[in-house]
Amino acid sequence: MTLWADADSLPREVKDLIGRRASSSSGDFPIRAVFVANRSMPLPPGKNLYAVIVGPAGASAKPPAEASKPPAEASKPPSVTSASPAAKACDNADDYIMDSASPGDVLVTRDLPLAARAVEKGLVAINDRGTLWTAGALRERVSLRDHMATLRELGVAPPSPKGRGFGPKDVKAFADALDKAIRTASIAQRT
Repeated sequence: MTLWADADSLPREVKDLIGRRASSSSGDFPIRAVFVANRSMPLPPGKNLYAVIVGPAGASAKPPAEASKPPAEASKPPSVTSASPAAKACDNADDYIMDSASPGDVLVTRDLPLAARAVEKGLVAINDRGTLWTAGALRERVSLRDHMATLRELGVAPPSPKGRGFGPKDVKAFADALDKAIRTASIAQRT
């Protein structure tokens, strides 16, 4: 199973939790984590972790020896940044993830349209606040977001609130949702 992280906007705590889950996976059911971003980023410590840089930043990254293989087939050491031809061909992280992910994988993203595409493809999608996305919940959230944007444009609604901090309750909610998503995905892959 692969944990895909749309890593450009994820908090450090979320990246660390993803890294710990992938590093602690057993040989019976190995989990690898692929952090996909449009810019270079540090990986959390651990094993089974990969970074893929897409777009213009990926074109200038130095490819590892096995960069032509997708992360599933490559035997790269941990914490390697990949600038594979596939990564260079994608303009953004969303397209790379959707082209590379398989049904039953887990995606962590704040991006509602990406989460909707992932759920439609058969991935288990969660956000960094611990919400396990379903098709219905995503439709509702996108509708609400679009409605509020329209009201803001008309001057009827206040500006969008600034992002709130990421505290211990958020970390716990995400950790619980990640464990549930991994269980759900593992059951789906075994059937």
